[in-house]
Amino acid sequence: SGDGDAALLYIYLLRTGGALDVPAAARQLGRSDRDMAMAAEKLASLGLLTDASRRSAAPEDEPPSYAASEIARRSREDPAFRALVPEVQAALGRNLSRPDLDRLFAIYDALALPAEVILLLVQYCKDESRRLYGPGRTVGMAFIYKVAQEWFDRELMTAELAEEYLRQREERRSVIGQLKHALCIRDRELTKTERAYLNEWLDLRFPPESIALAADRTITRTGGMKWNYADAILKRWHEAGLHTPEEIEAGDGEKRRNTGAHPAANAPADEQTLNELDRLLKNLSRS
Repeated sequence: SGDGDAALLYIYLLRTGGALDVPAAARQLGRSDRDMAMAAEKLASLGLLTDASRRSAAPEDEPPSYAASEIARRSREDPAFRALVPEVQAALGRNLSRPDLDRLFAIYDALALPAEVILLLVQYCKDESRRLYGPGRTVGMAFIYKVAQEWFDRELMTAELAEEYLRQREERRSVIGQLKHALCIRDRELTKTERAYLNEWLDLRFPPESIALAADRTITRTGGMKWNYADAILKRWHEAGLHTPEEIEAGDGEKRRNTGAHPAANAPADEQTLNELDRLLKNLSRS
C-alpha cells in the first residue's frame, strides 16, 4: 500500500506476537501515538490486524496515559525533556501539576514535537490567551495540548516551520485588522461568521483592497454590509480569475464591452433583482 509506518508496525507486531499496544509501539518505533494509530487502521483495512489484537488508542482530545515511573525515567535519560520542564514552568510562572506534566510529556512523546517547538507553542498560547481574555489570565496545559494537536496536524515539527507559521498568522491578523477598520467595525470584535468570511476571501488570494471594493459595492447597492452579498461578488470575481482591483475593473469593463450590457448585467442575481425593483418603483412614482 506504500505506507511505511504500516509496514514498520506490521514487522513490530510479528516480532511481538501480534498484540498491539499503541503507546508502547510508538515508543519502541520512535513514532507518535497518532502515527501508530493510523498505521493500525491501514493494517486493519488490509485485513492484517484483527480487532482482537488491537487496543484502543487514547481519545484524540485527551493525552495518552503515562505511568509516573515512565515520565521519571525519561526525565533522567532524556536531557532535552529534563531541560524542557523547568523552562515551561518558568514561561507559565507556576509549577506543573501531575496532569500538566502528563500533557507536556504527551506533547513531547506522543505528538513528538521537539523541545524548541514546544517552547514556541507555550509562548504562542500565552499570547493568544492574553489577546482573547486580557492580561492576568492563566493559560492551562489543556489548551496548550489542544493547540499542540493542531500544530502536529500542520506538521510544524521544526522551529523554522513553527516560526514561519507564527509569522503568517501575525500577518493575517494584521490584514484582518485593516479590513475591520475599512469596514467601519469598531468597538467590537468580529463575529465568528465575519472572521470566517474574511479568512476565506484572503485564502482566495484577494488583497485587502479588492475585499474593500466588494464591500463598498455591497453597501452602495444594498444599503448595508450584507456579507453573503459581498461573498457572491467576490466568488464571481474569483471564478473569472479577477483578484486585484486593476483586474476587476478591467475585467468588468471588458465584459460590458463584449456583451453590450448595462453594468447591472454583471451583478449577482440578487443585485439584478434590486435594480429591477428600483426600476419598477421609479415607473410607479411617475404613473
